[in-house]
Order: sequence, then structure tokens, then C-alpha cells
Amino acid sequence: MARVGRAWARWAATLVAAALVMLAFPAPTAAGAVFTLLPSSGFAGSTVVAHGEGFPRNQPISVRWDGSLVASGNSGPLRPTKFDVPFVVPSGAALGSHTVIMCVTGSGATGCSGPPETAIFTVVIPAVTPTPTLPPPPTPIPGSSATAAPTFPFPTFPIGAETPTPGPLPIAVVTPAPTPPNQLGEIPEDFPDLWIKAIEVT
Repeated sequence: MARVGRAWARWAATLVAAALVMLAFPAPTAAGAVFTLLPSSGFAGSTVVAHGEGFPRNQPISVRWDGSLVASGNSGPLRPTKFDVPFVVPSGAALGSHTVIMCVTGSGATGCSGPPETAIFTVVIPAVTPTPTLPPPPTPIPGSSATAAPTFPFPTFPIGAETPTPGPLPIAVVTPAPTPPNQLGEIPEDFPDLWIKAIEVT
């Protein structure tokens, strides 16, 4: 009986020691952690990166938008920890500021194990790119329509044909006519010696 009593005593001491260890080393929290949003503003439906540093290693991470879970990740094995958890801004998010938290996932009302890290995201109206408009065509003025200048065709010759040689220039032939006498039957001295009787063109 004495041996059984001593065994129970050792077992009870082990339980007490374990309880003291749990009290001395609670569940990991994000004390001293850093949480930022990249970018910190945007429009509904855009993608945002939640960047965390200094969280406990190898821990599940939760990202919440106004209290609702929007993304989950893991802090990873690095020391100090550095990790990214992307998420999408809810499509129905109202314009203005919204609270985003990052924490080690846990149970409870907040879904966090320990105090969360907080950041603010501002929802803005997306920029609208104006559509370029072309100027209207000019309106014709009545009575001012311009008439196109007439064009004349250039003479063309078949390919390989010889260029025609111009013929001889026309020659005017003057035939002397008889000199008419005056009423007295005399030929005046100042009368021209030639009359143009005819012009023959060859």
C-alpha cells in the first residue's frame, strides 16, 4: 500500500508540474508582430496582400475583413517570420475605411489566439478611363461646293509601237496675179506687183 501511495503521489506531482508549465508558457501570440496591407487602398474586387512579420513560427494565420474571415495562411518556419497572405476585397464593400486584422488562428469570438494586429484599408471608386471621341465631319456650306478641274487624257501608244514621225509643215504657195489696168489702160507705178491669187497647201 505504501508503494501505491508513493506512485499516486508522483503521478499527482507530474500533473501539477505540467499545469504549471502550461500556465508559464501560454499559446503563442502575435506580440511584437508587424502587419501591413499592400496596397492600403483600392476598389471592391481588387486583390490585396496582407504582409506579416514577427509572428510565431509554423502557426496558422487568419486575415479578417470587418470581423469576417477572408483568407488563411501560415507563418512559415523562418525566424523572424516573414510571409504574405493575399485576399480579395469583398465585392459589396462600401466606400470608406474598413478594419482588417491578422492573427494566429484560434478559437473564440474573434477567431484569434492572442491579440490581433490591425490595419486599415480604404475602399475608393475605381478610376474610369474616358473613351476618346472623334470630331464630327465638316458640314458643307450650301453653294460653296468646289467643281473639280477638268482633266485631259495624255496620248498613249501601244507598248513596242514606234513613235510617229511628224510630217512636213504646210507651205503657202503664192501665185502672181496679173496687174489690173486703170481706166486709161495704164498700170500705176505704185500698185503692188503681186496679187495673192491662191494659196495651195501641200
